[in-house]
Amino acid sequence: MLGDQARAKQVHVLLAPTINLHRHPLGGRNFESYSEDPYLTAQLAVAYIRGVQSRRVAATAKHFVANDQEHDRLEVSVEVDERTLHEMYLQPFEAAVREGGVWAVMAAYNRLNGVHCSEHDGLLDGILRHDWGFDGLVMSDWYATHSTAAVAAGLDLEMPGPPQYLGPYLAAAVHQGDLPEAVLDRAANRLLTLVERVTGPAGDGDGEGDGAGAPQSAEDPIELSRAVARDGIVLLRNNGTLPLRPERVHSIAVLGPKADRPDIQGGGSSHTHPENAVTPLAGIADRAGPIEVRHEPGVVEVASGPLGRRELTVPGSRDADGPSDPGIRVEYFAGADLDGTPQFSEVASDTELYWIGPPVPGHVEGQFSVRATADFVPDRSGPWRLRVTSAGAARVLVDGRVVVDNLQPEPGTSFFGRGSRPVDGEAELAAGTSYRVVIELHSRPVPAGGAPLISGVMVHARPPDDPEAPGRAVAAAAAADVVVVVVGTDKPDTEGSDRLDMDLPAGQNELVRAAVAANPATVVVLNAGSPVAMPWVEDVAALAQLWYPGQEGGTALADVLFGDSEPSGRLPVTFPRRLEDTPAYPTYPGQHGRAPYNEGVFVGYRHYDAHDVDPLFCFGHGLSYTRFDYGPAVVEMDPAGQHVAVAVDVTNVGDRWGREVVQVYVRDVEASVSRPERELKQFAKVGLEPGETRTVRLELSRRAFAFWDVIRHDWLVEPGTFELAVGSSSRDIRSTARLELEALEPL
Repeated sequence: MLGDQARAKQVHVLLAPTINLHRHPLGGRNFESYSEDPYLTAQLAVAYIRGVQSRRVAATAKHFVANDQEHDRLEVSVEVDERTLHEMYLQPFEAAVREGGVWAVMAAYNRLNGVHCSEHDGLLDGILRHDWGFDGLVMSDWYATHSTAAVAAGLDLEMPGPPQYLGPYLAAAVHQGDLPEAVLDRAANRLLTLVERVTGPAGDGDGEGDGAGAPQSAEDPIELSRAVARDGIVLLRNNGTLPLRPERVHSIAVLGPKADRPDIQGGGSSHTHPENAVTPLAGIADRAGPIEVRHEPGVVEVASGPLGRRELTVPGSRDADGPSDPGIRVEYFAGADLDGTPQFSEVASDTELYWIGPPVPGHVEGQFSVRATADFVPDRSGPWRLRVTSAGAARVLVDGRVVVDNLQPEPGTSFFGRGSRPVDGEAELAAGTSYRVVIELHSRPVPAGGAPLISGVMVHARPPDDPEAPGRAVAAAAAADVVVVVVGTDKPDTEGSDRLDMDLPAGQNELVRAAVAANPATVVVLNAGSPVAMPWVEDVAALAQLWYPGQEGGTALADVLFGDSEPSGRLPVTFPRRLEDTPAYPTYPGQHGRAPYNEGVFVGYRHYDAHDVDPLFCFGHGLSYTRFDYGPAVVEMDPAGQHVAVAVDVTNVGDRWGREVVQVYVRDVEASVSRPERELKQFAKVGLEPGETRTVRLELSRRAFAFWDVIRHDWLVEPGTFELAVGSSSRDIRSTARLELEALEPL
């Protein structure tokens, strides 16, 4: 589906998948990556790449490599030993190349052992191209090129442009003899190879990349979005309150600030503008039918967020037959002073606007200015807090009065490090009154040789406090048969910054405790991209992880809560009880420009097992509405000694259809190096009817038993005994078997 939609929009390259690891729970881009486990990350990456590229759209494996934190991401040197690098952080990229056949790789911002990844010849020309045989294109992350000589190390394309080191500077370096012409030829050929892969050879009728002749998915995109969100929900805890049954539930109190204003996605370069988004409240209310549903946020919105289509209307769009159009009118002017007639105008969905290069190519180029105008009717009286962050000079006016002035911006970390620090202001507004909101942006001067690198403005608003909100929420909880509390972090996780802590802000823990005290049938839904602290976890009736579910998240949540769908998601990360328990805690985020990975290969659940630390929820955990029994594991090796098969009978012993994720972990019983207690090496998802038994067969290559030998600089399988553990999570092992292996080369 991603490939089809990219082709329809004439997009040739998707800058995904992100396959860095969840080394630390505060990582700002954890929501965008898959897992703390390299094998799981690798398998999901391969599936993503094969799917996208089947539509002749290039996938981009990123960020190569060890870009596992956003703190000081542009310069920090990740200090990691050879074995850890290969076993943990390189493994997903190797699979992307060798199994997925990925066509593009993005070099990371950070340094690896002192050298920027975008000019690390041992990484790019050595491991990636020589060792793995990668024949695709290597691009830099945005503004992560640091020298013209990076091309000699294996970089092919500087992004985003206009070039600061390549382009004419590369041509000059070749003409002056500083770089051999063969280096330029090599990079150009790789770019042309990518062009041919995504457009086809000349004369095939598809050279414009408009999707002509490409196969189209038969699935409906809305239904697919719903299914993906639904299948990703993880049921962490349940005392029998779920699924909700209409015959015994006649009223539901839906509480929490995220119930009506959820985070459906993370921030940064992955952010999109969906046409519509179903909230948890809307999904529950729509599914509830005759069941009474009452909503109370309980606490003020947990943080400021952009004003959008729900709050803003385009000035002058009202006519006699209907309401104003939702959105914000954006006008673009030539020059930096908002002078003359707008050169272009459009309607935006919210008050987060940014552009890389010319904002409207062919209409507005060079230095420019922007005026965004909308009418806003607040739903609450009192002091509204407005916050502006900009790349360029900006200000916000409400009914002609300047509320926030950022015309002299101070440098900050926003907009890929090119933006300002946030500036706050306050406006006293009355509920039900219409106010004209105007946002002005003046771009910076155009640098020599090109358009502005990046320009933008983000305006966030936070409503006034409501001291009566907690009391109304408690009353609603006490009067309902079941309570659903939707909670989350103060803002979506985002590229550019890590989280400060794992705590739920703005009184949400107190809201959960109050709801439980008023009604023990309280279900908590976590709308967060990473683990959060849950001091009330033992008291709630049920707990579900919604993640950032996309535009159909509310409908998907209702599907699971009411039992229309089986909860079948499993945790791809360990949920710790506290930050101090996490493997990277002693060294994160580093200091003096260095981030030592002293935990070595003991990342995620490997650390908890090795140090006998009890997590809040273990890797691979997830409950079902039914129950599964496992038979004994049977291990067989093929005659050539190259593959191992593990077979186990799985039976649904409950009273409804369900899906189980069968997981296989490997342990080297006696190794010459320190190895984890168990490592995930295979998994399979199986659906079973009540009473049905199925034999699940999983194959493991010899690589599943290997470790990286720093003497041979290669993978090694030592002779000896290996234990294969089959179970429902990393700590719910149902059956084990042993296998004797000889010392042979791994595949």
